[in-house]
Order: sequence, then structure tokens, then C-alpha cells
Amino acid sequence: MARQLDLIPSPSADAEWRLDDQTLESGRRGLAKARAALARAQARLDHDATDATDATAHHHRTAA
Repeated sequence: MARQLDLIPSPSADAEWRLDDQTLESGRRGLAKARAALARAQARLDHDATDATDATAHHHRTAA
């Protein structure tokens, strides 16, 4: 997965729009959980695709 570039804090940015450290950490934890869930789902899809390929190959060998 490509890594997102870090944002550079700007002294001219409006302080009202800056996120506090607790909110930033909460967002990071949420992203980590989402990435882990996506990785698990992709692994499941990859596993299912391998099983389907193996079953098809087995069927062709035994049907002949």
C-alpha cells in the first residue's frame, strides 16, 4: 500500500481548524483498524480464489 505523505504544519493555518493530539490519535487508530479489516477481507478473498482454482483443477483431473 502506498504511504500517504505527511502534512506539513503551517503557522498560517487557522488554529480553529487544527486537530488536537487526542483526535489525531483516535483517527490513526481508526485508520489502522480499517486497514486491518481490509487486509483480512483481501486475504479471505485470495484464499477463496485459491480454493476455487484448486477445486476446478481437481474436478478436471477426476472427470477425465
